Amino acid sequence: MSKNLVLMAGLFALMACSTTPPQAAGLSSHSLLSGGIERTYHLYRPTSAAGKAPAVFVLHGSRGSGKQMQALLGNRFEKLADQYGFVLIYPDGVENHWNDCRGSADYAANTRDIDDPLFFEDLITELARTQGIDRSQTFVTGLSNGGQLVYRLALEKPNLFKAYAAVIASLPEERNLDCEQSRQAVNMLIINGTDDPINPFKGGVVSIGENSSRGPVMSTRETALYWAGLAGHRRPPEVNTFAERDGDVSTSISQKTWSHDGSRTVSLITMHGSGHVFPAHDQSLPPEYAAIVGKPAGDIDGAEEIIRFFRASGR
Repeated sequence: MSKNLVLMAGLFALMACSTTPPQAAGLSSHSLLSGGIERTYHLYRPTSAAGKAPAVFVLHGSRGSGKQMQALLGNRFEKLADQYGFVLIYPDGVENHWNDCRGSADYAANTRDIDDPLFFEDLITELARTQGIDRSQTFVTGLSNGGQLVYRLALEKPNLFKAYAAVIASLPEERNLDCEQSRQAVNMLIINGTDDPINPFKGGVVSIGENSSRGPVMSTRETALYWAGLAGHRRPPEVNTFAERDGDVSTSISQKTWSHDGSRTVSLITMHGSGHVFPAHDQSLPPEYAAIVGKPAGDIDGAEEIIRFFRASGR
């Protein structure tokens, strides 16, 4: 197996616990035609999702799939869907990637210029028809390449979702930004690690093994301030430090939230000492994977924080 494939295997494993849980009961697979292409997605509707239920979309990373994302996250979002009564959707990117804003990326979704924003418009219309979801209460989150697509959706379709959450992803630098900027404010949550070897916290070129085609991104701070600026925030953010929970005092998690001055909330969760990971209390990374992606972040549960942000934004 090539170095890049080994790396990608590590990226997919980083979110899993020591044992990957089985696929959630009730997950069904579907397809629809969008932009002349048959697109697929996977859906979980709990019995608690009655009437016009909210909908949460969860986007996989590079070389991933919707089913893989669901399995690797260990049913975390399913438990929250059961608790709060929302429909959960895991869409699939074309050839396992999303066409995000990074113009230099070499994967097929970008080189073929796949219209992913259209796909999500079509998908929401389809789910409103078949599942009766509440179009005014839709939310989207994504990991890595999926987080990059979250930014594209927020830039180009700021009214499509009630709130957006990007995990281990930063906005591309202007010279590599291949998206239209609406410059409209959105509710945005960002979760990034300070020791991320792939998406550099302080900005720079995104590299996966020897592949650096994804190009340069802004720093996490610049990314957060971009969204805070659009929302009209001028005062300093509120700061919160999460309690130590995972037994590793070399890592910690803090949060900055801008919500004073604007109509939209922007929040940045920083995983200090952690890398290209989805935060989870029970996360366990084999040493060979930790060497690739960095330390895990176990002081918070990322799914819980994302849904907490979505629920607050929905109100």
